[in-house]
Amino acid sequence: MKLPESFKQTIIATYGETGITWLASLDSLLPAIKERFALTTIELMAPLSYNLVATAESKTYGSCVLKVSPDEHLKREALALTYYNGLGGCRKTKLFTPKKNCLTF
Repeated sequence: MKLPESFKQTIIATYGETGITWLASLDSLLPAIKERFALTTIELMAPLSYNLVATAESKTYGSCVLKVSPDEHLKREALALTYYNGLGGCRKTKLFTPKKNCLTF
């Protein structure tokens, strides 16, 4: 997946070495996510800032949004989505936990 240079620069400026490592890990992380959630398409949303966010189609879950971040704040977001369970927003489907930094909803 081709990531915008401005996104890469933001990640590196914000997270330093952690961001560089995370960007490099996406080549293996995204195929694992695609397989885990039976995603047939992944299309980046624009503009990207501090998280990789994409719309996706899943054979299992239908239309969904994928959010991947080098920051572990997604755990807090997952808790909030679980609590509200779709009330006033989206419903969390899964939190993928190889590093607890991927959320689909």
